[in-house]
Amino acid sequence: MAALSLANLTFARTWNELLTYSKEQAFFFHSLPTSKQAAAAAVNVLLLSVFMYCVIRLMRKVSHRWGDRAAVLLLPLLIAPAFNSISGILSAVAPALAPQNWLRQLDAGGILALCLVATSFLYIGWRWPDWILKGSAWMIINLILLLPLEMAGVAWHFATDKSELYRTRPPAGYLPPRVDSPNVVILLIDELDYRLLFENRPSGLNLPEFDRLRSESLSASHAFPPGKITQVSVPSLLVGKRFLRTDTMGPDQLTGDPAGGGSRVPIGANDNIFASVRRMGMNTSVIGWYLPYCRLFSSVLSYCSWYDMGTRLNVEGDSFIHDLVNQAQAPYETATYSPFPQSVLGKHRIFNARGMERDLRRLLEVPNPGFVFIHHVATHAPYVYDRATKGFTLKNSPITGYVDGLAWADIVLGTVRQKLEEAGNWNNTILLVTADHSFRASRQLDGKWDPRVPWILKMPGNNKRIDYETPIHTIVTRRFVEAVVSGLIKTQDDEVNWLRANEASVYSESEH
Repeated sequence: MAALSLANLTFARTWNELLTYSKEQAFFFHSLPTSKQAAAAAVNVLLLSVFMYCVIRLMRKVSHRWGDRAAVLLLPLLIAPAFNSISGILSAVAPALAPQNWLRQLDAGGILALCLVATSFLYIGWRWPDWILKGSAWMIINLILLLPLEMAGVAWHFATDKSELYRTRPPAGYLPPRVDSPNVVILLIDELDYRLLFENRPSGLNLPEFDRLRSESLSASHAFPPGKITQVSVPSLLVGKRFLRTDTMGPDQLTGDPAGGGSRVPIGANDNIFASVRRMGMNTSVIGWYLPYCRLFSSVLSYCSWYDMGTRLNVEGDSFIHDLVNQAQAPYETATYSPFPQSVLGKHRIFNARGMERDLRRLLEVPNPGFVFIHHVATHAPYVYDRATKGFTLKNSPITGYVDGLAWADIVLGTVRQKLEEAGNWNNTILLVTADHSFRASRQLDGKWDPRVPWILKMPGNNKRIDYETPIHTIVTRRFVEAVVSGLIKTQDDEVNWLRANEASVYSESEH
């Protein structure tokens, strides 16, 4: 019973992700947890309980031969993975209580108090080891009551299956290509920071594609995003109205609180950049991340693929063996550190990255792709690209990995350019590179933080570099694209004149 209960506690975080998600959290899932994933969790518990049983038997032999003090030394082998798993749950539902969070906030007095508590526990373990062993066994055995609760939860979830609501919906389909208008490609790279990209670029980092694009584009040096988090900033950009916050309300329902006040408004398929561009007769396509683009906007898209942020359940596709292996690995690592070649969430990022690259190449190699919106993950943690090995081998780099993420973003930009050139689309394409917000942890990287994001705009044909120093709000993106598609903006002079004449009024309108 103790071995089975310990094994079950070790997979507490897995059961938490399988059973206790809310409909608000499920909004960001690519699909709901499956019975296959629940079966993998059950098998993992049974396999680990065999190992735990062997350790407990070993502890009994050690106790008989060398005493209880020697047996207590093996106790961390049993409880550390369960402690890490429960700590992971706390980090998700109550961050202030998670050890990895409050430990970082301790001052000198707190550290001293913690050392005293730890010393007291060590003394008790040395002085009365049998109390530690019996007390631990008593608590662990009582917690076996979680097992029937989990089984009941599994039965309830799959008896009230709602997975159909979360399935990706087919797009509206392709329109005849519109050849009288340039293609428009928006490459939004999550958390791409203007300051670190250009003004305070990390030493030794070369970004030839960004430098090349900037040399032939308008580059705004003071571009400000509509929000500090993706869930607010990207919907604001797509709708062209600034939201103070957004809330998820189900598989395909997202609402926003307008910056100018008033009642909450739904964010859906009718009023956004995709709908307006499609009404003008142009195909609209998305390769997205984080937001469920293919559920929110499928009725106004010609093509759609999207990838979710991920949990420790849906890592590398629909495979029982992958589920089994990744679930078994997860209790022995944290969100940012892992002793394995790649963390579970790192594997998921690599899986997403390869899928996005495949979709990007397929979408941009056709003539006249129309309007393409790419929301890429290159500069968002966890960081997996290693510029030294030029592969997805980086791990345990929650802050400095951002520099490698910048190198990966440069490669992504190069791929976009290459595919447009190969298809003969480069000279007939408007390319906009921007971000939803800057690098939020930049103070931990170099002691500075700056809210600015890039807004680099290349018009069709040959162009010169324009350093646009007037502050702009990237909320103008939707209205700018509509002006391009309608034929109001055709040259670099047109874009500069449009920004000078319209940016202030568009921003003012977005506030109301």
